[in-house]
Amino acid sequence: IHSVHCADGKSLWIGTASGPVFLDKTLVDKVKNGDVLKYKLFGNWQNFGDPGNQVLKITNNNSDIYFGTRGSLIKYDGTQYSLLWQSREARLEDVSEIEFSENNVIYLTTRSGFNYEISESKVDTLDELIFSGGIDRFSEGHYYLLAIDKLFEIKNDNPKQVYDLALKGYENLTDILVDKEKNIWISTLSLIHI
Repeated sequence: IHSVHCADGKSLWIGTASGPVFLDKTLVDKVKNGDVLKYKLFGNWQNFGDPGNQVLKITNNNSDIYFGTRGSLIKYDGTQYSLLWQSREARLEDVSEIEFSENNVIYLTTRSGFNYEISESKVDTLDELIFSGGIDRFSEGHYYLLAIDKLFEIKNDNPKQVYDLALKGYENLTDILVDKEKNIWISTLSLIHI
């Protein structure tokens, strides 16, 4: 299991090495009571997804479910799947984070370091980095993207580098979180910094 996501407060989406699994409230309650369940992949994933298309990240935007995989971003609208992005790179691009702007722009980060901005069938490369640790929303139209040694600020869909974290002594950056008080937390393999 690579990821778990609760889109509606009752059911669970689970990202596995074989594809997505959906547990409705009844099945979630059975698991809570200690039942062991046999699971099956959701919908017709076998017919749509690449057999090696592991689901590494799951999130939702309104009622649409998004699957970040090993080399693609797939949207499920409640009836069908659609491929929004597919890697064109020779190196493997595992999706690490998916974030949505108020302007219907999708920010996608990958573990290989490419970061993408996807809007209306257009894909732009934000920056080519060695590794992307994550992205989080600061406020409406305002995000922070963490790279291996840099922090990028995205305001109104315009990215710019704001810190060279390596020069500040940060190393082995793993994730970023913006809390309710608007503090920026950066985790490393050994410490958390704000």
